[in-house]
Amino acid sequence: MHIIKVISLFLIAFFAVCLQSCNMDNVSRSQNGLIFCVNSNVSILDPQSSEVNVTSATIAKNVFNRLVSYNQEKNQFKSEIATSWSISENRLVYTFRLSPKVTFHTTPWFTPTRSLNADDVVFSFQRLMNYSSKKSQNRAEAGEQTAVIDSEEQAFIDEIQHINYKYLLQLRKIVRKIKKIDDYTVSFILADSSANFLAILAAPNSVILSREYFESLSDNPRREEIFSNSIVGTGPYQLVSHKYNDYIKLKKNPHYWQDPEKPLLSRLIIDITPNQAKRMNKILTDECQIASQPSKTVMALHERLQKNYSYIESQNTESTVFYLNTSKAPLKNVELRRALAFAFNRDLYRKIIYGESGEPANSLFPFAMKLDENIDYIFSYNVTNAGNFIDRYKRIHKVTTVPTLTIWIEQSNTKLGYNSARIGQVIKRDLKKIGINCNIIEMSEKTIKNLLPYQGYDIIVSQQPFSRLLPMYRLYHNFSCSSRGRPTRTNYSSFCDKELSDLIGSILYAAMDDETNETYNRIQEKLIQNVPFIPIAYNSDAFIYHKDITNLVSLLVNGFDFSQTGFKEHDPEEQ
Repeated sequence: MHIIKVISLFLIAFFAVCLQSCNMDNVSRSQNGLIFCVNSNVSILDPQSSEVNVTSATIAKNVFNRLVSYNQEKNQFKSEIATSWSISENRLVYTFRLSPKVTFHTTPWFTPTRSLNADDVVFSFQRLMNYSSKKSQNRAEAGEQTAVIDSEEQAFIDEIQHINYKYLLQLRKIVRKIKKIDDYTVSFILADSSANFLAILAAPNSVILSREYFESLSDNPRREEIFSNSIVGTGPYQLVSHKYNDYIKLKKNPHYWQDPEKPLLSRLIIDITPNQAKRMNKILTDECQIASQPSKTVMALHERLQKNYSYIESQNTESTVFYLNTSKAPLKNVELRRALAFAFNRDLYRKIIYGESGEPANSLFPFAMKLDENIDYIFSYNVTNAGNFIDRYKRIHKVTTVPTLTIWIEQSNTKLGYNSARIGQVIKRDLKKIGINCNIIEMSEKTIKNLLPYQGYDIIVSQQPFSRLLPMYRLYHNFSCSSRGRPTRTNYSSFCDKELSDLIGSILYAAMDDETNETYNRIQEKLIQNVPFIPIAYNSDAFIYHKDITNLVSLLVNGFDFSQTGFKEHDPEEQ
C-alpha cells in the first residue's frame, strides 16, 4: 500500500508540472487544427470492415456519409445522402431519393469524374453484404442487385473470420433485394417488416463508397488493401495520411457538398495513444484538445483541469465477458458453470480493467434496462454459493476434485487497462478459493478464432462492445450457430439452442422498448438457466475536451462528429 501511495504522489507531481507548462495557444490551434487522442487503434480504415470502436466510428462519421443518420438528442433519424425516403404500408419496401450534389473526395490517388449516384449505393451495400467471399465480391463488382445466398456460399459464410461478418450476414438475411429505380432513387426490399432498418442504415458500417474508385483499381493486385486504407468518402474531412498504431491525419474537404462553409477546422488528427497516463499528459501539455477514457483521479487533483475541461460519457458500452465452453467436460455440466458464476470478484476486475469508469456486471446486459430485478442474482460474487455448487457437482459425478481448467485470455495492447497477464493472475486466485486449478494461455483474438474449432479451452476471456441502439447484435454474435447446428467463430461458448436463437432473432433489429421487454426477460431467463457466459465488468466510453471547443457532437456509437466543430474566439485583451 505504501508503494502505491508513493507512485500516486509521483504521478500527481508529474501531472502538476505538465499542467503548469502547458500553453493553450499551441501550434495545432493556431493552424485551426484539432487533435483527438484515442485509446483504440484500427487495423483497416474502411468502416465496412474495420473494428467497431471510437476510432472507426469517428472515421466513419467524418470521412464518409450514410443514407441517413441518427440524432440522439431528438431521438429521430435525419437525412444525409438521402434527401427523403418513404416506407411502404407493409414496411417491407424502403425507397430513398438521393441528393444529386454529393461529391466524392479528390485525392492524390483518385479524382472522381461524376457525383455520387444510385450505382454507388447499390455497390456499397452489395459489398457490405457480400464481402465474405470472392464469389460474392465478383457479383458486387458486376452490380448484381439480388442478395440470395445459396447453400454452398452459406456453408462458407458460416466459417469466415471477418470482423463484422455476423452484422453483414444478418443484413443479407433482412435485405432481399436492392433495386436501382433511376440514377438518384434506390429501393430496399426487406424480408422482415419488424426490422429497425433505419438504425441499420445509420450504423457506422453502412457508409456509401465510390464504385468508380473501386473499378479504377481493377488491374491492381492490391486493390482491396488500397481501397480499404487509402479511403475515399464524401464527408467533411478527407484522408491525408495514416500510420498504423500512431496517427490518422485528415484535412478539410474543400468541396464538401453539404455545406461549403463546413467544416470549420482545417485539420483533424486522430492520435492513437493506448496508454491512459500518456493521453492525460498530452491533454495537460495541449498536445491534444480532446481525449478518450480520461483519468478521473487526475482531473480531481487539478482545479485548472476542472475549470478548463468538460467531461462526458458516451451511450455505448464495452463489456468484459467470460465465455464457458458448454460443449465438453467439465463445463458441459451446468452445475459447475453455476459455481463459476458466483466465483469471480467482479468489483476487482472492474478496477483492474476499467479503473474508475468501470462498473461490475451483475446482469447479462451492461446497461440499464427495465428487466425483472429478480433474475440477476446468479451473477453476484459469493464464494459460499460457489462452493455449494462445486460440492453438488462432485456428488453427482462421484469425484473428489474438479479437473484443471484451460483458460484463453484475449490479448490487447489498445484497450483501456486491459492487461491479460494481470487478469490471468486474478482468475487463478479466484478459482483457487473454490478448489479449482487452471492453466492460463494468452493469445490474440485472431489466434483464438483460428483455434476455436479444436475446442482446446474451457473458458475464453474477451472484451465485446454492446450498443443501446441495437442491443441484440452482441447476443446474436455470442450464440449464433450455422444451419447445421454448429457454433460459428463468434460463439465462444459453443452454446447452440434453437429456442434462444428464435427469441433473439425475433427482436434482433427491434428497438429497446416496453413491447420487447418481455422477450428480453425470456432471453435472460434462458441464459441464466444455462450459464453459457458470465458478464464480468463493463465500461461506458468517456471523454475530456477543452471548453474552448464548440459544437462538439458525440455519437451514439462512440466517437464524434467534427463537421461543425471549432474554437471560441477570445478578445486579445482577455488573453
